[in-house]
Amino acid sequence: MKFVYTYNSSDNLRHEDVISASSRDEAYALLRKRGIRPIRVIDAPGVMNKLFGKGKRWIAIVLLLLMVLALAVVSIRYKTKISTTEELIEAQEVEQSAKKVIFESRAQVYGDPSVLQAIAVRNYKDVSEDLGDQFLAKFAQPGAAFELPATKKERQEIVDAIERSVNADIIISDDDSLEVAKLKRIVNGMKVELRSYIEKGGTAELYIVRLIERQKIEHGIYENIKTELQGLLKRMDEKNREYVMKQWDEKNALLRSMGLKTLIMPQSLYE
Repeated sequence: MKFVYTYNSSDNLRHEDVISASSRDEAYALLRKRGIRPIRVIDAPGVMNKLFGKGKRWIAIVLLLLMVLALAVVSIRYKTKISTTEELIEAQEVEQSAKKVIFESRAQVYGDPSVLQAIAVRNYKDVSEDLGDQFLAKFAQPGAAFELPATKKERQEIVDAIERSVNADIIISDDDSLEVAKLKRIVNGMKVELRSYIEKGGTAELYIVRLIERQKIEHGIYENIKTELQGLLKRMDEKNREYVMKQWDEKNALLRSMGLKTLIMPQSLYE
């Protein structure tokens, strides 16, 4: 089993990471052996079962509807260029293929935050020198804010690069950092998904559209929950402190179940 634990580092910054153990008690024991005094240890639930579990169904429905709507818009734009019955059938098959890969597993890339940030600042060149690989790596973190290149030419260069490299997996080296190795595995997984998508009639360009729409939806869910919790924190007093803490835990559990990053509980809740 996997557990997510929260702890304060020596510089008094709060961090969150994952540990494997057979129980919460064993997780606490393992952390103490490492010299870590966790603030809390919580089950790290799987994505699919929690996404459709009790109290989460509305999120799944909203996510599904938004994704289907986005794919429908793409399909409509695509169909405006279609003139024959054969092409119409082909376009419908592309749309159905896209819908089949909406709910793949998503999880945060855990590791040293400063290392992950440095990789992003370097535009993921630590992961690969290939433009297409670098672009796919930007989608590794669920819910991360993301914008497309400004010009049509730049966007086409990315599509062309992804099409060229889709069949070539990134080699993971022994001297890769933990964070780089994780990102390489995620990109390789995306390539497997893309190859399957193309075999079913999809294109690299439509796949990118789907990734961007998914990222926007994830980011929107994260920001909405963040705003809600910040509002609760502003209205908190001694009478509802326990309620706010409970809400914080529940919302973080929801974010975690969808593969989104969690919101660190502020120190004011413990004082």
